[in-house]
Amino acid sequence: REGPAIALAPAEVRAQLDADARAAAELDESAALTELAARVDAQRRLEAGGAEAQRAAEGTHADRMGRLEAAAAALREEGGEEALDAFVASEAEGLAAALQGALAPDAEAAALGSFPRMLARYGLAREGALVAPRLVTRSLFKATVNGLLQRELTAGFSAVELQAYWGWLAFSEAAPVDQRRGALTRFREAGGDVTRSLELEAWLAFRSGTFAEAAELYERLADATGSQRARNHALALVAMY
Repeated sequence: REGPAIALAPAEVRAQLDADARAAAELDESAALTELAARVDAQRRLEAGGAEAQRAAEGTHADRMGRLEAAAAALREEGGEEALDAFVASEAEGLAAALQGALAPDAEAAALGSFPRMLARYGLAREGALVAPRLVTRSLFKATVNGLLQRELTAGFSAVELQAYWGWLAFSEAAPVDQRRGALTRFREAGGDVTRSLELEAWLAFRSGTFAEAAELYERLADATGSQRARNHALALVAMY
C-alpha cells in the first residue's frame, strides 16, 4: 500500500546545517550584499501578495528579475560564487523562525514570499504542519533563493542536499510516477541510500503496472538484503503476470 520513506544520513545532515551556519556567519557585510538582500526581500513581498500584488507593482516582472540578476552579479564579482552560496545559506538560516510564525507579518512576507504555498503544493506541509524532514524543507527553500538569483536551482548544493531535494520528489506522493522515477535517478546519482532506492524503484514499477519489472527488482532487493518481505512481494507479482 505504501512505498518506502526518504532517509538521509543524520551525520551528513548535521554537517550540512553546521556548514550553513558557518557560511552565514562569515558572510562579509557590503553594499552589494545589502542591495541583493533588499531586492530579494522586495520580490518575496510581492510573491506573498499573489498575482494582484505583482500586477500592481511598478515595472515588469522581467525588469525586477533583471535587477535581481545584476545585484547577484555584483556580489559574485565581489566575493566569487562562494559569496552567493553563503548568501543562500544565510537566507535559509532564518527559515525556521519564519515558518514558526515568530516574525511580524511584513518580515514574514519578506522572508518567505510564496514559499508556504510551495510547501503545500509539493506535500511538505499538510494542514499547515510540516511533514518533511528539516533538510528537505531547507533545500527546497534554497532552490527558491537560487531561482531569484537567476542560478541553477541546485547551485552550491552538497551531496546530502541533492539527496534531500531530489529524494523528496522521488519518495513523496506529490508527483506523477514518471517524474518520481526521474527524480529517483538524481537521488541515486547524489549518493542516496541504495537499499531504499531499489525498494522505491520496485514500488514505482508496481504502481506503473509493470509487474515483471517490479518482480525482478524485488528479487534483487531480497538478494541484496535478505528481506523475506521483498521475496514475498516478488513471488506475489510473478503470479500477477
